[in-house]
Amino acid sequence: MDRPDDTSDQSRKRRKSEDLETEQVQSGPIEHTKYPFLDVDDFEAFRENKEELEYFNKKEKVKCERKFKRYSLRVNQRKTKTPVELDENVDGIRVAVIGKTGHGKSSTANSLLGKRQFKTGDSNISETDASCVEKCTLSPDGPELTVMDSPGLKHTKRTDRNVVDEMTKVADLLPGGVDVFLYVWNATDHRVSQEDMSVFKTIKGNFGEKFMKHCITVYSNAEGKLVGNMSLDKFISKQDEHVELKNFLDEMDWKIVAVNNSSTTPAEVQRNREELLYMIYRVMNANQQPYTYLKA
Repeated sequence: MDRPDDTSDQSRKRRKSEDLETEQVQSGPIEHTKYPFLDVDDFEAFRENKEELEYFNKKEKVKCERKFKRYSLRVNQRKTKTPVELDENVDGIRVAVIGKTGHGKSSTANSLLGKRQFKTGDSNISETDASCVEKCTLSPDGPELTVMDSPGLKHTKRTDRNVVDEMTKVADLLPGGVDVFLYVWNATDHRVSQEDMSVFKTIKGNFGEKFMKHCITVYSNAEGKLVGNMSLDKFISKQDEHVELKNFLDEMDWKIVAVNNSSTTPAEVQRNREELLYMIYRVMNANQQPYTYLKA
């Protein structure tokens, strides 16, 4: 990141540093959240100079807002102008995160919770071995959010049959039913393999047709593809040749969200969570009743 031009750079730094020390004595250390468009590295690099923090935060805001538009389908950009609210009688939100191993399920679950609760990893080795749940409250008087993370299909240490058995624990871990399933798929590649389609079919075959009405596709690692000239709309259009996938998305009514779970930029972290919750609320309002898994 380039620094702003200034002929009196050293004196300006010294003056601002003195001002910063005075401010910190009076009001405590500068908080990262005051500069929401800077990631952790940039914030740490400029935290001793408030003027540069403000300059770069403003500069990065333009980039972030442009990027966020690419992360949303045009139809969702139009709809998000009107906030979606849950029925006041809703006492809880139950979400199950499913998909293929290594595609960012646990990271997406953490993004939704707003904190790191589920174990994640950067390698191709599967991290989640058993289904488990974590909870949080969305606001002081808001509903409780319960998220179930489960092992992914094509697990490096378990068979697909074992993984499916773990997924079906929704009946025990979420006894009130599942309001929304988040089907997570890594967005680093727009190509769809036979293995991907096999995973789709296995999950749909296990949960049945009714599950599709409660399912949202979440493209994780959006930073990997949905930058530059690649928008989510363009990304999706590249998949039209895959008839089975297109039919899969049609059945879900194209309920699609893209997130960048690895971001350390407060504005993007907040955007990820709000986008997920927005779509979850839409699905809950449309269905009125949760999905209930019937054990064989």
